Amino acid sequence: MQDFVSQLNSPAAAVLRESTCETLARSLCATGNVLWAFGLVEHPRRAVAAAIQMGGETARGCVSLLRQSNGYAAAALVRQLVEIEYLLCLFAMDDCEPSRWACSDQERVRREYRPARMRERCGDRFRASEYSIHCEVGGHTRFAGAYILPEHVRPGPFSEEAIFAMSWVDLGQHLVAVWGWVEKILEFYDLTDVQITKSSLIKAKDAIAAWLRDDPCARRLSDAEVAFLKQVSSIA
Repeated sequence: MQDFVSQLNSPAAAVLRESTCETLARSLCATGNVLWAFGLVEHPRRAVAAAIQMGGETARGCVSLLRQSNGYAAAALVRQLVEIEYLLCLFAMDDCEPSRWACSDQERVRREYRPARMRERCGDRFRASEYSIHCEVGGHTRFAGAYILPEHVRPGPFSEEAIFAMSWVDLGQHLVAVWGWVEKILEFYDLTDVQITKSSLIKAKDAIAAWLRDDPCARRLSDAEVAFLKQVSSIA
């Protein structure tokens, strides 16, 4: 964890994180938009396109807010991105899921598409502890989220600059995960031959490979590191 914290404030890594997040967000938007434009006749494809568009617009909003140094508002959107990540996982697992989601009434949405229920349906692919941190920081108006607000003095190694750098890292990590599910979905539903989709996928893969290679903070956090960050949020 000490090595992770020491690498957070690297200027070169900061530039790479921002450009990676922007590329992945733009590529998500392009993919969702073109699938929607060419998939209006097929109900499952419409649902897939809409979910990917939601991911792209949410990611684009996160990038914009972080560029304005608004880490608190960005945290709320990252939590939303995590929920989209769950939904895309379900789409990648079952080709009937997109139509079920698109046709769900309010009762079914509450029953089957709540975050905890989606996570349960995805098996052991996601950590409840990680989502809990996102709820505390950006999901609900809890004092635990105060540690990402401006001018809050923080004990230990986490300066305001480090916390803000962590916001870019967190966004990047979730976008990498989202793109992992999008790639599976494009293959699952035989959508990889759509030219703009193929181009976006290549851009995303290249951006992810460069980030994972050149930024030591790019790897997903371990359970122990997630637990440590949860402790940090509790002493805001």
